Amino acid sequence: MESKELKTTYYKDKDILYLQILPERPAKVEETRYGFMVRYDWDDPEVIVGFECLDFSLLVPHLAERRVLPDVKMRFDIEGASLKGATLKGVLIWAYERYVLKPLMVPREAFLVAQEAA
Repeated sequence: MESKELKTTYYKDKDILYLQILPERPAKVEETRYGFMVRYDWDDPEVIVGFECLDFSLLVPHLAERRVLPDVKMRFDIEGASLKGATLKGVLIWAYERYVLKPLMVPREAFLVAQEAA
């Protein structure tokens, strides 16, 4: 199955994640549960061109629930990242780890300095 190139953008201050299938195109939006939205091509409403997620950090605990995510058969390559051939759920977990969890992690050097000082 061919992978689609996907651009990810996360707005931390608003906790919004945008996933845009490249090239970007005008779209109509349809919302599922938990503020997850599917973007469909404006001229061809059967073609998915991206996704949006409001309150992204609150969505992740619900990924296993039915009908939270649409049944998408596509695979994605993340623009500028090593993640290739990922499912939509895989992309969302990757984005959560990168944008939400990673900034919360204590850098290894800071941890070692704190341990030496104790």
